[in-house]
Amino acid sequence: MGKGTAILIVLLLLAAGYIYLSNPEVIDKVIDNAKNIKAPEKGQSESQVQEKGWSDTDGDESPDVYMGDGIDAIRVNSTYIIFADRNKDGKIDAIYLDTTGDGNYDTAYLDEDYNGRTDTWKTALNGVESYAWDVTGDGIPDLYDINGDGKVDAWDINSDGAIDERDIDFDGKPDLHDHDFDGTFDEFQGETDFAPPSNGTSACLATKDEAYRLFVNAYNNVTSLQQANASQEVLEEAYAKYLEARACYESFNSTSGG
Repeated sequence: MGKGTAILIVLLLLAAGYIYLSNPEVIDKVIDNAKNIKAPEKGQSESQVQEKGWSDTDGDESPDVYMGDGIDAIRVNSTYIIFADRNKDGKIDAIYLDTTGDGNYDTAYLDEDYNGRTDTWKTALNGVESYAWDVTGDGIPDLYDINGDGKVDAWDINSDGAIDERDIDFDGKPDLHDHDFDGTFDEFQGETDFAPPSNGTSACLATKDEAYRLFVNAYNNVTSLQQANASQEVLEEAYAKYLEARACYESFNSTSGG
């Protein structure tokens, strides 16, 4: 029964998914209360568990669930999953997570208009913050700020959960496009023409096979760096190498076709 309570709260987290790190005092309050925890007395039944404060739900004499005024939390190892009802309407509209266990709540989602759907996502990886926003109200992110500079640099145009346009050099204009919404950028499928080097194949490797291998490796490098939230400088350099490799390979195709 006690473990079921804990599982229910975890399921609530998965179902709700509304997290956003806009109220750090919520986290501070829960942690401060944790410093003064007193274990429940042995033999205390669930009917005797207090309505507010910390409770031992699994019977190990260690408090693991906190119920407060607009703030609930469940202890997971050395950290907490924190639930908040910021507008006091009786519904959870924010959840906070510390995914690394270092005490910094790096992941957050928020229901900003309190309509029961996620509006804003925030994550942090290797010190780089990223954001996502749902502007259509369907609970799926439509706009992204991947490098945390306050500018939109990725777009999900058809709200299918996949990015359709990506601004690699962060100049505000999309560089990669998935016009047919097949999950792969058109620039990586041969649907966009790139001009070969001005001196033909002389700037490329000696064989077409080697040029193709370099082109594929450059493509894989760009996608890997995107998934790892690499810095703007690293992405720009990788993308430039991709364009160079693509132009080299295309120059062999144009030469063969001529």
